[in-house]
Amino acid sequence: MRSQRRFSEDIIDYIKWRGDIKITEEYSINEADYLILARIAYFPFQHIALAPRESVKSFSDKMLALRRNYFNIAGDHDLVVAISQAPRYQNIIVTDYVNRSDREVEKQFGAATIHLPNNEICVSYLGTDATLVGWKEDFNMTFIPTIPSQEMALEYLERIAAKYPSHKIRICGHSKGGNIAVFAALSAKPELQKRIIDVINFDGPGFVPDFVRVKFHRSAEMLAKVHNYIPQGSMIGRLLQQDGDRTVVFSREDGLYQHDIYSWQISGTEIVRAAKTSDSSEIFNQATIDLLKARSLEERRIFINTVYDIICGADFSTMDDLRSSWLKKLPNLIKSYRDVKPEDRDLVLKIVRQIISLYFGTRRQYLDNKKPTRRQKSRAIKANKK
Repeated sequence: MRSQRRFSEDIIDYIKWRGDIKITEEYSINEADYLILARIAYFPFQHIALAPRESVKSFSDKMLALRRNYFNIAGDHDLVVAISQAPRYQNIIVTDYVNRSDREVEKQFGAATIHLPNNEICVSYLGTDATLVGWKEDFNMTFIPTIPSQEMALEYLERIAAKYPSHKIRICGHSKGGNIAVFAALSAKPELQKRIIDVINFDGPGFVPDFVRVKFHRSAEMLAKVHNYIPQGSMIGRLLQQDGDRTVVFSREDGLYQHDIYSWQISGTEIVRAAKTSDSSEIFNQATIDLLKARSLEERRIFINTVYDIICGADFSTMDDLRSSWLKKLPNLIKSYRDVKPEDRDLVLKIVRQIISLYFGTRRQYLDNKKPTRRQKSRAIKANKK
């Protein structure tokens, strides 16, 4: 259930406050700007007559003629309206937009290059869209060394760097877009890394330890440029192992809804910090670590592939379809489940039971460890009497 709490400042409010100040050396790119730049890759460029070079103003005019259901989420439409009217963004140029999805090879990738003042470009990577293949590719991270969108992110970065050789480079992304932003930057050759200013990962997952380490050029200088932002109740951003530093920020929502950057609170030019990650985030993180340790790469592969095949076999193609029509298509799901090999079906059931057991076991242990001991209670009573 969504939280009913509301705060006055988000990225739309930030634009209303700062939108009249153009980007200069004095008023350079800040955290709130990065949230906006990371979101640009999500805009529905594929549904407009896209020129090779589009200003924010020009593509906004085209997008605002579309129906709202062409946007990933409602917030994207409002963001396009806001930046189209703000001098800070109106004349920024977007080029080299790419959006590719292939169900056969389980690939979903998107990116755009944003041309900023001061001879800088920002590569903005698309996160997971609503397609099931996009989500499937995300889960593939748990059992294969690299996923296709990570490799494409590196290829895209190298191509853009060669096309604009005199530009300094910023890189950002939200969700899977944040993961592939970090992958591309750390996989790039050292001479390209020197041109990178920052790499910003907004609540994107990390990497399976030892899978891609050998490919990464993880110098201290490069790692200092990698910055991860997660909301206090993060689940997606706690998956697997992160590179770079981590900042916990404040979302006005609860649970998975915190993944939505439009729920993140802004103060001035900064994202508001949270004191720490929530209990639910810590419990989810530990339960996930324990599950991955308990299951081999092959077991993870069979589980994820089998669940995906069951869902696709029931004639679902998007997450929205799955959320809204699962009850209506329940007979299809049951039939698709029965078509699975018995041994794979048994493994799925075992892992589902294990997930439930690990979560509640971890939750109980975590909360028990947080309870004050008798000595601590006694000290607290004495301190209160004083």
